[in-house]
Order: sequence, then structure tokens, then C-alpha cells
Amino acid sequence: MISTRGNAEGLLGFMTSLLILLIQRGRPFQTGFLLGFAVHFKIYPFIYTPAILIALDSQYDRFIHPRSEIKAFGDHQPSIHKGILKYVNPSRVLFSIGSAIGFLASTGWMYHIYGYDFLNQT
Repeated sequence: MISTRGNAEGLLGFMTSLLILLIQRGRPFQTGFLLGFAVHFKIYPFIYTPAILIALDSQYDRFIHPRSEIKAFGDHQPSIHKGILKYVNPSRVLFSIGSAIGFLASTGWMYHIYGYDFLNQT
């Protein structure tokens, strides 16, 4: 028995494995949603966030959202990507939105069920 007497470590281990699988399958939104849900259980899965964000680089983004049209010579993006904006891409945005929705939805659901006692214990 992995989880006994209220210990959710087995479930969190499963969620961590599923996070890796979802990243490999190209599902950044679902990965974020699962991470937000896992952080609702315990705070420590949050430490996986920097590694996941590093993995969601431009090469990953080209794999997930392949470009279908051929780029003409001289047709390029304007160079407005300075500072932190150069790290923003669609996969990272989807991951962040999924994380926020997963965490806030599970927290809101528990508040709806248990009310102020949930906030007091949290």
C-alpha cells in the first residue's frame, strides 16, 4: 500500500509521472492544469514549474505548432522581442493558463464544498 492514513504521496507520484507524459505528448495546457491540481494537494509539486517552463522553449513550440506556409526571403518578425518578452511563446502561455485554472478551480471547488472551514485549515 502506497497511500495509507491520509498520505497522498502515491497520488502525487502518479501526477508527476503524468506531467512528464503530457509534456512529451505535446499537451502544455493539460500539463498546466494537472500541475495546478497537484499543487492544490501539496505545495511541493510547484518546484517542477521552472523545469517545465525551460522545456517549453521555441524548439518545443515549433514541434507543437508547426508552420505550414513557406517563409519568403526577407519576411521576418519585427525585433520587438526584448527582455522577458523573448521567453513568451504559445506553449508557455497555455501552460500558465492551465496551471492557474487547475489551481483556482480546485480551490474554488473545495471552498464551495467546505466553506470558511476550508480557508481556515488551508
